[in-house]
Amino acid sequence: MARVDLKNVTKDWGTAKAIDDISLSLENGEFAAVLGPSGCGKSTTLFMLAGIYLPTSGDILFDGARVNDVEARDRNVGIVFQSYALYPNMTVLQNITFPLRFKEISRADAERSAREIAELVEIEGLLDRRPNQLSGGQQQRVALARALVKKPNLLLLDEPLSNLDATLRLSMRTEIRRLQRELGVTTVLVTHDQIEAMTMADRIVCMNQGRIEQEGTPEALYSRPETVFAASFIGSPPMNLLAGEASDGGIKVGEAVLDTAGDVPPGAVKVGIRPEHITVNGEGVQAEILIAEPLGRETLYTARSVLGTTRFLEPTSVPRFKVGDQVRLGFEPEHTILFDGNHDRRLEGVRAHV
Repeated sequence: MARVDLKNVTKDWGTAKAIDDISLSLENGEFAAVLGPSGCGKSTTLFMLAGIYLPTSGDILFDGARVNDVEARDRNVGIVFQSYALYPNMTVLQNITFPLRFKEISRADAERSAREIAELVEIEGLLDRRPNQLSGGQQQRVALARALVKKPNLLLLDEPLSNLDATLRLSMRTEIRRLQRELGVTTVLVTHDQIEAMTMADRIVCMNQGRIEQEGTPEALYSRPETVFAASFIGSPPMNLLAGEASDGGIKVGEAVLDTAGDVPPGAVKVGIRPEHITVNGEGVQAEILIAEPLGRETLYTARSVLGTTRFLEPTSVPRFKVGDQVRLGFEPEHTILFDGNHDRRLEGVRAHV
């Protein structure tokens, strides 16, 4: 297993900057998720760790040793690609043993290692099949086994669940996490799916436009986002962000004035409130229900009020309100986060409420 450090790493494609001076440290045995939208630089970061891309500047270190110039096959890195990239003309057993061709190991020992890892990922009964005879979930397990068979110092997962249906994604999330904990291998998951990142990783690295927006535990990114981007990207449904103007101890949002706790600097602000933290039919502002969306165990509503358009959640499978109903919406100071409207950074020690 390995400790991984990226120090002031940049990657340019001509005049375009894919990665812009990022620094990051991963502890030995840690499971980290690099999360962000398409084009944010997360896959480029993964391919630089793998040795497929070389950084334009900066250093990549494994256990303190610089690996910038070390070829991909000499880094002892296991990688699972989004498409699985299995060899169609090979059996499952041959696919799993393929990475061992670079190691000084006998065919018998390679096959024994492959059978052991196949048992670990629960595909020992499929070793004589070819990839086109496997389901998506089975192909995923073969790709994992192939990545793990050489006992990598670092395991890289590039959107590994995106080709699976919802039920398989759920089971494979659990399975990958189980394997990672059992083997203790340092792991980096690249994904655009915040649910995958939140449920699987010890730490999330949220990226945007080639830079690290915020890193921390899933709970920290959800409860204490540092930027408007992190607040809007983490959470489903996303955080309500109400644009307003602070002055004289209050914040004007739409046609309403919110009370504040703490010293709010005058100027543009954004008030963030999670949909599950909005209270209904207590004290607050009058609102009209625009949409009611049953989500199974809860219902998501979209409402219009003097605050603008907001979403709120109720933990009920049967909608309590219908389109056109009038309700009152409120929220408490401890559940709000204020952001500087000019720089989109979180303001410390200030709150707002209806």
